[in-house]
Amino acid sequence: MFLGSLIAFGYVKIFLKNSFTFSKYWILKLLHFGKYVFATGLSSLVFRSADQIMLSPILNTVIFNGPQGIAMRFVNLSDLPSQTLGDILFPKSSQKEASDNPARIKYYYEKTVGASLCFIMPLVLFVMLFPKVIIYILAGPDYYAAVPYLQLISLSCITLAYLKQYGVILDSTGRPYLNLITLSFLAIFHVGATYFLITHFKFMGAGYALMLSHTVGFIFTQLVLFKIFRITVEEIAVKGRDIIVFGLQPWDIAIGSNCKNIAMVTARHNRVLYVNRPLDRASYYRKEKTPQTKARIEAVKNRKVVLEEVQPNLYIFNPGVILESINFLPPGFIYNFLNKKNGKLLAN
Repeated sequence: MFLGSLIAFGYVKIFLKNSFTFSKYWILKLLHFGKYVFATGLSSLVFRSADQIMLSPILNTVIFNGPQGIAMRFVNLSDLPSQTLGDILFPKSSQKEASDNPARIKYYYEKTVGASLCFIMPLVLFVMLFPKVIIYILAGPDYYAAVPYLQLISLSCITLAYLKQYGVILDSTGRPYLNLITLSFLAIFHVGATYFLITHFKFMGAGYALMLSHTVGFIFTQLVLFKIFRITVEEIAVKGRDIIVFGLQPWDIAIGSNCKNIAMVTARHNRVLYVNRPLDRASYYRKEKTPQTKARIEAVKNRKVVLEEVQPNLYIFNPGVILESINFLPPGFIYNFLNKKNGKLLAN
């Protein structure tokens, strides 16, 4: 900390004046702001630690402290992007031209939360799919019992990104009292939920309480932000972009697919071009042709149904090219050559 202070002083010393001015106004103003921030910090400590503090006394055992502590390491690690972006957001949103402009605050909040989720969502997805890998890295195979708890509370990392920036926005725009009220309410609610759910569900009850408190906090904070700044969760999503989707599953396939569903949802607020898988040479010469193959042949020969709008903002494109069939080839020079050729055909 001392070394960090010296480095920080080296950067800011050119902005410091060699004079001291006593200002009763600023001292009182800082004390007024500080009392709310201090109380908010205590409430935040209770809100984030109640489940860890209460687990052992309620169950009269410490055997769950290890698995719980391992899972909380991941939560703390995933909170780093939100913490870093919050430190960047505070000086931006505290500027007078921003704090008096709800539209500007709305813009800062949406971009900061969106950026945080870009880091957090892949981490959460990885934990849901490969929880043992995380446990093995953090503590070793002896703590695999923490897997269900880790998977459950990893979802709280998503809501934590919203809660973190909510507090930054309120503090930086001169509303620390509202942040204090919110966190005090959530802290009290979390203590009650933790006691009730641990007594009924033992170890997993601590995770249920954490998720319940975060869910309640998420709903409450979003209502407050909407009332003050007209911020909505929907507007944090990607909007007004041109997006190209290369679908391995053809759009006209009889069954549904995740790729098609994602394209349809994304098209609600963006223009989406869904590129069907091009026709390959083996399918072209095959005697029995599926309806999908016939449609691709029409696109190649007669340039028909090349581009079709299937719903507002969603366009389906059938490339008018025939790609070489290379799936049966082993890795090597020939495969790489034909694969590069296919890429150039598709790009053109």
